[in-house]
Amino acid sequence: MKKATVFIALGAVYCMLTVPVFGQSWTAEEQEVWSFVETITKQVTDGKVEEFAKSFHKDFVGWAPGGLVPDTRADRVKMINFFVPQSKSFYYELRPLSIKVHGNVAIVHYIYTSLSSRGGGAPERSTTYWTDVYKKEDGKWQLIADHGTAKASDDEEDDD
Repeated sequence: MKKATVFIALGAVYCMLTVPVFGQSWTAEEQEVWSFVETITKQVTDGKVEEFAKSFHKDFVGWAPGGLVPDTRADRVKMINFFVPQSKSFYYELRPLSIKVHGNVAIVHYIYTSLSSRGGGAPERSTTYWTDVYKKEDGKWQLIADHGTAKASDDEEDDD
């Protein structure tokens, strides 16, 4: 019963927090940034590593989920080149939470949920909470910073 009460309470809080997000209307700039996020996410899930790597600004620094320290553009591209070819994406969903554009800088908060396998293993569901910072130069957006936090487990249950 305790688990059910906690689950219902968390669900209610989630609904209250997400209602303004889904009810908001985005400016043309915010829509442009979100479209870019969708495009680059599709590139990486489709295994288009070279195209995806072009989305990183030369001065990129970010903190990948589970990373001990922030990494550079070169570090992230190396990681993507290693993991993407051995992964298979079956499904993914992006859920925008907040988009703010300040001139040529955009800050995007969103949730990325996927069902994928690595190395031919069984498909696993994962959820990552992302904060991305984009910079617009020469008319195009590029990822200049990010921070991802992986949810501990999508099927983990409370032992209480």
